[in-house]
Amino acid sequence: MLDHFPIASYNYKPCSIVTYSYGQYGGVRAAMQLRSLLGELGLVTPQFIFAVGGVHEALTEDGSPLRDDVETGAEKVAKQLEWYARTLKNGREQTGVPT
Repeated sequence: MLDHFPIASYNYKPCSIVTYSYGQYGGVRAAMQLRSLLGELGLVTPQFIFAVGGVHEALTEDGSPLRDDVETGAEKVAKQLEWYARTLKNGREQTGVPT
């Protein structure tokens, strides 16, 4: 999928990382590797990584949250992504991107 788009199309675009696992750490180790890869592509990742540990106890089969931390984490990651998207878009439009 990454080869489908020109590499420059990723530059200065925001993305969030959401991971989950059966265990307590929620895929955080995978998120760290992914953050590095996304940075090399030119994507900007917000500070917050939404990691859901114990996913079998966090969500119903249809994806409804069973715990408060899942709902608050989803809201936080969405707010940060929206802020980064707006800010980076304004920056690209007003000053362009560094070359």
